[in-house]
Amino acid sequence: MSTMTTMTSPATEEDQAKSDLLTARDRCDSCGAQAFSIAENDKSHDLYFCNHHKNKFEAQLIAQGFRITDESYKLNEKPSISANAE
Repeated sequence: MSTMTTMTSPATEEDQAKSDLLTARDRCDSCGAQAFSIAENDKSHDLYFCNHHKNKFEAQLIAQGFRITDESYKLNEKPSISANAE
């Protein structure tokens, strides 16, 4: 059975702490853009995706048993710092 976790804007500070898995330094495994989703399963490493590539591969990942945590609600929040910032 496949499962998918989609995170929406957290309602409480506790929810926010649980959902803040990704930072501006996490990059999409497909293109290198900032990652807003993680695909996880019990057999392999986590896969990181930008929103575009999460949307592109989501159906295939779910069919293969991946759980997807989506933090794309962050796209409309304050601008992230550059991954190259010191």
